[in-house]
Amino acid sequence: MQQDFILLGDITSYEVKDNRVLLVCGAAKVELQILAPDLLRVRLAPQGVFEPDHSWAVVKRDWPPADFKVEDAGEVLRIRTAELIVEVKRSPCRLAILDTEGFTINSDYPPYGIGWSGRRVKCWKSLEYDEHFYGFGEKTGRLDKRRSVMVMWNTDAFGYGPETDPLYKSIPFFIGLRRKKAYGIFFDNTYKTIFDMGHTAEDFYSFEADGGELNYYFIYGPSVKKVIERYTELTGRPLLHPRWALGHQQSRYSYYPAERLLLLADEFRKTRIPCDVFYLDIHYKERYQSFTWDRNRFSDPARLVSEMRAKGFRLIPIVNPGVKADPSNKIFVEGVQKDYFCKYATGELYLAKVWPGTCAFPDFTREDVRGWWGSLHAEYVKLGLAGIWNDMNEPAVFVERSIPRQLASLLEPYMNLMLGRGAPYIELMTHRTMDLDVIHYDRGQNSPHEKIHNVYGLLMCMATYEGLKRLMPNKRPFILTRAAYAGIQRYSAVWTGDNTSSWEHLALQIPMLLNLGLSGVPMAGDDIGGFASTATPELLTRWYQIGAFIPLCRNHTILGSFDQEAWVYGEKYLRVIREFLELRYQLIPYLYTLLYQASKTGHPIIRPLLLEHQDDPNTYTIQDEFLVGEFILVAPIIHEDSRRRIVYLPKGEWIDYWSESKHQGPAYLEVDAPIDRAPIFIKSGTILPMQPSMLYVDEKPADTLFIHVYPSDKPSMFTLYEDDGETRDYEKGIYLLTPFTFTKEGDRLVLQVGDREGAYKPSPRSFMIIIHLVEKKPTRVSLNDAALTQATSPEEMLKAEQGWIFDDAKKLLQVKIRDNGK
Repeated sequence: MQQDFILLGDITSYEVKDNRVLLVCGAAKVELQILAPDLLRVRLAPQGVFEPDHSWAVVKRDWPPADFKVEDAGEVLRIRTAELIVEVKRSPCRLAILDTEGFTINSDYPPYGIGWSGRRVKCWKSLEYDEHFYGFGEKTGRLDKRRSVMVMWNTDAFGYGPETDPLYKSIPFFIGLRRKKAYGIFFDNTYKTIFDMGHTAEDFYSFEADGGELNYYFIYGPSVKKVIERYTELTGRPLLHPRWALGHQQSRYSYYPAERLLLLADEFRKTRIPCDVFYLDIHYKERYQSFTWDRNRFSDPARLVSEMRAKGFRLIPIVNPGVKADPSNKIFVEGVQKDYFCKYATGELYLAKVWPGTCAFPDFTREDVRGWWGSLHAEYVKLGLAGIWNDMNEPAVFVERSIPRQLASLLEPYMNLMLGRGAPYIELMTHRTMDLDVIHYDRGQNSPHEKIHNVYGLLMCMATYEGLKRLMPNKRPFILTRAAYAGIQRYSAVWTGDNTSSWEHLALQIPMLLNLGLSGVPMAGDDIGGFASTATPELLTRWYQIGAFIPLCRNHTILGSFDQEAWVYGEKYLRVIREFLELRYQLIPYLYTLLYQASKTGHPIIRPLLLEHQDDPNTYTIQDEFLVGEFILVAPIIHEDSRRRIVYLPKGEWIDYWSESKHQGPAYLEVDAPIDRAPIFIKSGTILPMQPSMLYVDEKPADTLFIHVYPSDKPSMFTLYEDDGETRDYEKGIYLLTPFTFTKEGDRLVLQVGDREGAYKPSPRSFMIIIHLVEKKPTRVSLNDAALTQATSPEEMLKAEQGWIFDDAKKLLQVKIRDNGK
């Protein structure tokens, strides 16, 4: 509690300079920096000297001048911007942030405020009874983190449970929501940090760090979307990943030898399960050493890559940061000669055991080391490998220690396999990491690992991304990482680590992924089917019904588990999984547009209902439903043997995807969900672009783009984004934005294709406009006032270049036109 801390005292003087207000409180100083009308930075210097101003997360440092005024009202200083009023109480120094109407958005907790104890720093905030909290990156538990305590310390958390904390990623950013108004706080401190969101007390919450500076950014919404936009402006917009990354991805620890991959590739095509990617886990390496190949298992990597590409598959290898300390290892020798590895202050090389055995670890805080590490990927690029999977980069190391009792039964079936040929000489993988007194260069500051630990994975991804960009300058790098810090969205996709094959974990993944999205990380996924143990047929099927809508759709399982490919449980379940994966591939134009939107705004691809329905408090705690963009609501089955569930529909009209029945929200609805169905609803007013089913992304040119329209009484709009899906040419204007607008004008239905933007030209195609829920057959259908011919059958419609047909039973109007680029 506060008794260990020195609390910030009275303001003895203040100074206004440029966009800063400096508050002097005895020996301590607080700096308020007004970066924008809705963005404030707060820094504390307990002894009056601020730390060097550097951040691995923040990329936008220069902001245009923001107009503000400082009013000295005696006991209170008021700083006014166009959107905020910051009230600074003089005795003692406490901050309150209000909107222009005088509503208190956020305030220091009056008894404590800000304090420090030795190297530790802490800030206490008043907690209101109706306040909710979201974000915090990758955390288990409920969507709403009120009453939670969370630790930011990147940890190898194999087989984590619903109460496990910390996990693999540290993103010290959260969104507060109260009285339908949102704000965000980003505590940019890389030491171990703790967020106590009302667990200790009912009237305050706090965030603290074991060292470093009290340095946080306050972002005012009032919309949650605007908070995310500002946060990702500050820490970097998400990548526009290659389009194939939205395809289904298959992984296992591990697929080998090469012949097994080729047989599996053939089975995917034979069973017509769409799939784009296979991952190569550690058994592709020689004695688990990164940047090597086990030639007994993979005798000709170039041939394997070529044959897999011919079948429509890309390969992504795993890369770990540990470099085997062996004189025969050229990478290790070079790293030692050039002093690239982490050391103790004495100059002794830091060594620890991971998969290859005793290893050294690159100091990724150094630019030259990052450049060297990036260059090591040259052979992978030359071979045509599609991306890089960064793992063990918390960093995790092994220690000799007995098995914790609670994990013994879970691990027992796999330990012999894990400790087989060439495995490290250990008893167990634990949560151990690099010694905290190991030194990193850190721009000449020689910082301890305690400070760098949480950004080590981020910096490894930075090195990998920058290296891939240099090696293939006009291609988009794809990286998947386990460990992360704020800003990871600039470099990599993420997954939620080593989950387990259980219904509990299936339910757990939804709020985890939703909070990652709210934390600026839209390209995220989980191990479909669960990593540890083996999924039952029902569990795997239900997991795929969620995974089909998750941005990163990847099946992954542990060494020694039963096979987990889509076909393993027979046709009954295969048929269902295939149907949902086919739906995902049909939705690629929509999903890719959402990925583009995320790269411009930071908005997540899958969203909690509260993001689109912030005015509805009923949505604030819903964590078993999610939206895909604005328009698709998915309410999956997350309980064993369940065949019905209650679905909450927010305000508006919603259409059951399967039956096309209409439902008016807000309302709770009981919905049937047999094993081959997951409840899906489409919002009235949706314009939904879709493409033909494919076995892999861009298998063939989409000769027909299906434009599904679900009419509303209000005008509907959607702007489709397209480019070549792989190169960086879109940065040069080689992209295409096509706006669609649908309106009802009396008894007329009008779809307009607006002026297009960009120089990208898709292959020749037709638009098949499918208007749902049309009550009666049209008397006339025209294109630019020229009447179109009615087809007499679906077959005639398929062959015709233009025309229309109406299905009276389904209330479906289909109109086919050529896309002439106008």
